[in-house]
Amino acid sequence: MSRTLGRLRARPMYIRLLSLNNFRNYANLEVELSPGLCIFWGGNGQGKTNLLEAAYFLATTRSFRAEAEREVVRWEAWADPIPAGRIVGHIEAGSGPVTLEVVLHAMRRETAPSPAEGQRPLVHKRIRVNGLAKRAGDAIGEFIAVLFSAPEIHLVDGSPSHRRRYLDTAAVQVDRRYRQVLARYSQVITQRNSLLKAAQEGRARRDELTFWDDEMVKQGAALMLMRRDLVAEVGPRAREVHAHLTEGREELDVEYRPALPLPAVPSTASVAAAFRRALPGEGRGHGPVRLPGPAADHRPEHEAGGGGVHGGAPRRQARSHPGRCLLGVGRAPSPTAYERGGALRAGARHKYGPGPLR
Repeated sequence: MSRTLGRLRARPMYIRLLSLNNFRNYANLEVELSPGLCIFWGGNGQGKTNLLEAAYFLATTRSFRAEAEREVVRWEAWADPIPAGRIVGHIEAGSGPVTLEVVLHAMRRETAPSPAEGQRPLVHKRIRVNGLAKRAGDAIGEFIAVLFSAPEIHLVDGSPSHRRRYLDTAAVQVDRRYRQVLARYSQVITQRNSLLKAAQEGRARRDELTFWDDEMVKQGAALMLMRRDLVAEVGPRAREVHAHLTEGREELDVEYRPALPLPAVPSTASVAAAFRRALPGEGRGHGPVRLPGPAADHRPEHEAGGGGVHGGAPRRQARSHPGRCLLGVGRAPSPTAYERGGALRAGARHKYGPGPLR
């Protein structure tokens, strides 16, 4: 992970030209952008967030706010013979120009519901990189983006799954192996849960869990170590940003504290052994249980001005910590946009005075 982020520091990138067709409220739009800071200014409902959503779609191949991908296709386009929405980004990167294209078109179905009835059929997603068709997992990482939106405020006090998604979304963009391990871990958890249910209903033997336990421990250990490495990379950058914004009056600490404590000298083998020892023993297969490991990484602890963010620090200060962590992430790979979930510990120590910054 560290080597990957190190290479990305020398790979600045930006969207030179963003082209939208039937995306959200845009029928057709082309926007030329320049390196550095770009500000979109306008009234509510004019499509400012839609531009950010389009850029994020190019980076992650998904929306950060749509529950179903058909929602991003412009409503009026559903009257076309083949409804479709399209996002194209011409990216300038240190390794050379890249063209990313995402097309969402309606799937043909004989019994597809009528848009006039307030329903829209499912859509199929097609992704191209420099004109070549790619799977979503292979396209991620071509353009790297960091997103900070209103929900990221709740990285401090929201659901643990929000923090895990934040870490995972950041990591999959910069590390292909992380994408592979996360996908495999998720697949193993799904299969294991299905087998647990089958064992509970008497349709499977409990000893069949052995293979899935081995895979869960192996992939989970690797995932926890990679999350730890990512947070170790983010921490110094977040600390630097925080010190600048507070004019040196505070120091910010960010650390990874997984639900399963890591060994003193963590390695894949030692973490896997600790993971295995923490697995439920007797009674497994009798119903769902809370597992240790990456899926249980939980809430951070925050210290600000002598008190935890959860325990009395000003709300304004609590809200500022996620933004500074995100700025720290953004300084590693690119000057543009990230998102969501993981187990972070972020605390601020004041150099001058015991009270929090007002």
